[in-house]
Amino acid sequence: MNAKANTAPPRILLVGLPYGLPDADQDEFYTDKHFLDYDIVIFDPLGALKGPSHDYTNKIHDGVLSLDDRGTFHKRYTRTTQKLVNFVNKGGLAIVFLRPMPILNYLEPDGYRETVVKSLSEYLPWGESRIHKAHGSNIEFITNGAIGRFWEATNEHWSYEAVFNKPPNGPPLAHVRGFSEEVVADFIVTEERGFAIMTPVPSFGNLGGTVKDLSTSQRLFVQAIRDLREALQTEGPEPQLPIWASDYRLPGETELRTRISDANAQINDLHEQVRQRTKTLDELCLHKLLLTAHDSILEGAIDRVLTDLGLKVEPGPKGRVDRTAIYGDRKFAVEVQGVKRGAKEDHARALTIWVQDVALQDGQEPKGLLVVNPYRDTPLAERGGNNRWPGDTIKICKRQGHCAITGLQLLGLYLDAMADDTKREELIERMFSTEGLFKGYEDWTQFLAPVENKTPAKG
Repeated sequence: MNAKANTAPPRILLVGLPYGLPDADQDEFYTDKHFLDYDIVIFDPLGALKGPSHDYTNKIHDGVLSLDDRGTFHKRYTRTTQKLVNFVNKGGLAIVFLRPMPILNYLEPDGYRETVVKSLSEYLPWGESRIHKAHGSNIEFITNGAIGRFWEATNEHWSYEAVFNKPPNGPPLAHVRGFSEEVVADFIVTEERGFAIMTPVPSFGNLGGTVKDLSTSQRLFVQAIRDLREALQTEGPEPQLPIWASDYRLPGETELRTRISDANAQINDLHEQVRQRTKTLDELCLHKLLLTAHDSILEGAIDRVLTDLGLKVEPGPKGRVDRTAIYGDRKFAVEVQGVKRGAKEDHARALTIWVQDVALQDGQEPKGLLVVNPYRDTPLAERGGNNRWPGDTIKICKRQGHCAITGLQLLGLYLDAMADDTKREELIERMFSTEGLFKGYEDWTQFLAPVENKTPAKG
């Protein structure tokens, strides 16, 4: 921390912000700068996804960031967020913009095709407190204490992009006007008098006026943050009672404290249930990658499904993406493709080569299994008229004895087997016995339900 904090203006570092502010150092999210060289850090998590030297936004689909980088993004991301945690724990003031962050999927660096699922929000100050997307600028702020004065000085700049699913403990710092349960700001205080204040997102370009007006507005904003830091160091985020006041109880205070303690225990239990169920939900939704993904992400999704069905998936030779899947004393040689249009004849020919390679190695010919995710970028409801198997792909598979199946069909087969375990062996046997196109599970409406009547978020 700045050793001259009492005599010199507090040093400010902007991390991940797409713009600068007066009298503040600015760097990208993955900065090498030491946060402890500063007194105030203004932190924008969105900078992790898009910055001067990186852009991951085109890899985010349905709230999931899928990467084939063996955990490199995760390591860089957590290194920066841990620097933020250390900074606050050492007594710093962090202003962190409350933004919805995607779920991260990546392949385990030390395993084979194992997909790791991480919530990027868990590494931010709100941790496991769930938030959801919501947009608006009609915010009601608290008016008392240091934070109240800060809101009063800056309220014209704020708009929210996320809302807590459930109000955090303690008095809300800010909420959607007219909806007290829709909380858009919170704070954390550490033992070392460090503060992490989770705020809506500020902007300075929509207020009209000249460039000079904009500069003045930004300077006033920076000064308000400096004033906030000074006030927090002396009085805390809200008026505090001296320690000796806790030695006395008002009528009804003990009963209220007991009820609050019991309620917090219930809340903690519910939070754990939500965490466990959210983890289960995230793992379940990974199976949708059979309908949307390609390359290693699709391969990982297929490996998970085959493993759950009871097959043992093994990698092919180093440097190749092929795999085999063993069931008892029989083996599939598996070729996986995710394409923007229909399957290609070359996919079937590549599988034939892979089958021959495995046969030479084992002395026994495996069953060829071609899994293709055709029209991967097209919503299911719009895929109906498209030819998934153009050309002679199926003819080649039939002639070579391969089983050809789409990712959609494999998902349907998997869900059917998981719902009724007595079908599992029969369905696997059907894949082994099929020569050409696998029949069944072409109609997605038989095992997937479209979401209807989507309700837009408030704000």
